[in-house]
Amino acid sequence: MKLPKIDAFRNNVRIVQKPGAPPPPQAVDPGVQKKRQEAIKRITEKAVEIEKALNGGDYKRAYKLASGELQKYTAQSIKGNELLERMASMAETALEYMNSLLPAKDDDWFLEMLGGEMDDYKAVPLFQAVERVLAERLKKKLGQFKDEGKPSWIAPWLETWRPVVEVVDEQKTLNRWLAGEAGADAIIRWKFKIPARYSPGEKQRLGERRRKIHEALASKAAELEKEPERTRATEAVEAIAVQAPTMIETPKLPKSTGGAGTFSRKKATTVQEPKPAPPQKAHKPHPKQGKPKPLADQDDHISSSEVKEYLYKLKYEQKVNEVHFIKIKNDLNAISLNKEKKLFKILMGLVEKGLVIKKTGSVFAILF
Repeated sequence: MKLPKIDAFRNNVRIVQKPGAPPPPQAVDPGVQKKRQEAIKRITEKAVEIEKALNGGDYKRAYKLASGELQKYTAQSIKGNELLERMASMAETALEYMNSLLPAKDDDWFLEMLGGEMDDYKAVPLFQAVERVLAERLKKKLGQFKDEGKPSWIAPWLETWRPVVEVVDEQKTLNRWLAGEAGADAIIRWKFKIPARYSPGEKQRLGERRRKIHEALASKAAELEKEPERTRATEAVEAIAVQAPTMIETPKLPKSTGGAGTFSRKKATTVQEPKPAPPQKAHKPHPKQGKPKPLADQDDHISSSEVKEYLYKLKYEQKVNEVHFIKIKNDLNAISLNKEKKLFKILMGLVEKGLVIKKTGSVFAILF
């Protein structure tokens, strides 16, 4: 049964709308409209800046500006937005130029940068290009290990990439590839883990390990420096030790002295129960003992002002403008993992404030 058409009215006036015509404009909140116009203006200015860097041949800056802006938006908001899609297209162009024109000395930096981009993965064409270029660069690095006669270094190097990407059917594929079988290059396929997952402090540790492998390969070292003794087994033992309950010692009762003294037939046949131990007086702590330790005396405490003062003295007294994270950690005695994580968080806070710049390989440049 076909229902009859019903006319639509607005304010007692019949609405006449042609087929396929857009819907009538709705009332828009002035505040929302103003914010939208400001956002469009900001994105347009950023796009002009990116285009200028791209035309000037500064592909690193063009890509960083574009990817930094795109991280503020979701995949759904990027799709269909003409300005953001144009910005993503310029970022993809800059990425392709870097992949083909960067000198060999920047290969390791480029590889680390691509790995870092996977932390903010979005299902847009730009990140699909990042996956493709990253796979090419990983394969190129494998070829470098093979050409230098260091195939045994491939396994520890791939282990540092495990939270981000891994080779599909790794052992079998690499054995065929190292043996030089025909068509073995085509069977190396990569499986990306999206999003990349790291345990606390693992990203910095794996990045530092990867940097040492790259340096050893560049210096043509005979052997690879062994990783520190902190293994997963050690961490598991420590976790069990923390969870193990502490055993409370029960006070020993004094031995009965009923059988001591002169022999007596009555005493010999009578069993005397041991006397209970006298109740111990409750220890009343001194008022000062109950007070909590100040933060400065705690082993895991580290403050932002302490880090700032250290960096300030480092720059203006020792004339050091760049310092590695390991030196900062050792100088500030950040031995425990908890204190190391707090220190890194403070440094990243200083990076956000513009007081420090984080460079490749966990090197921090001091600006203030």
